[in-house]
Amino acid sequence: MRRPILLCCALLVALCACGQRVETKPKLSAAAENRIRGQVYLQENAQVAGIEVRPSGLQYRILRAGDGTIPTVDDRVRVHYRGMFIDRKEFETSRDRTPEPAEFPVRAVVRGWQEALTLMPVGSLWEVSIPSNLAYGLDNAPANIGPNQTLIFEIELIGIVGK
Repeated sequence: MRRPILLCCALLVALCACGQRVETKPKLSAAAENRIRGQVYLQENAQVAGIEVRPSGLQYRILRAGDGTIPTVDDRVRVHYRGMFIDRKEFETSRDRTPEPAEFPVRAVVRGWQEALTLMPVGSLWEVSIPSNLAYGLDNAPANIGPNQTLIFEIELIGIVGK
């Protein structure tokens, strides 16, 4: 009688051991990871001396104050810029395209740029940290920028075209 009980117990232990699952955390999507990393960066960056935080979440630091006219969303601006990820890896710069400043309508850029440009006097150089929801968000990012990425730009506002 003892033998069948011991055999059943041994089989039960073996079956339980074979069926054990190794608990792993589910892998986050690139969009979720980017959003979390961006939020952590923005929280830490907000504590840095000289960083201004807007109600929208946009952050900026004035590297050089300008004293010219401030553009509106209806203006066309002339700028030099450098775009970086939160690890400071550069993904784009206006100076690589041409030595001439880039020109574009304020309305044609992401919301974070629009907000920053309409606060900047001509002659300013700012470092702007743009939360993903004010940048390209989930679906609109170009190929070299992942979904939900917080972006950093150094923006030099050189002028307003026609003014």
